[in-house]
Amino acid sequence: MVGVALLLGAVTLVRVVRAALTGSVRAVADIRAGEIAAVLFAGGAPSLAVGEPDEQLIQILDRRGRVDAASEDVTSRPAVTRPAPGE
Repeated sequence: MVGVALLLGAVTLVRVVRAALTGSVRAVADIRAGEIAAVLFAGGAPSLAVGEPDEQLIQILDRRGRVDAASEDVTSRPAVTRPAPGE
């Protein structure tokens, strides 16, 4: 019985921590995307530099979903995701 309780507690902890980390990553990505979009809408050229190239990437996609600009570490890669319609 104690083993089952420990297992359930461990599973719950992993799910809570995963949700918190995922939410944090999404929030940071949304903020950075907003900053880049604001510079683009103002007619500027945003910096696509990233702090940790093996942990971060930036891709700017055209209306057809093709990579228009990217951070240094992914310049030759195709889009890593497909945005939902209207994004």
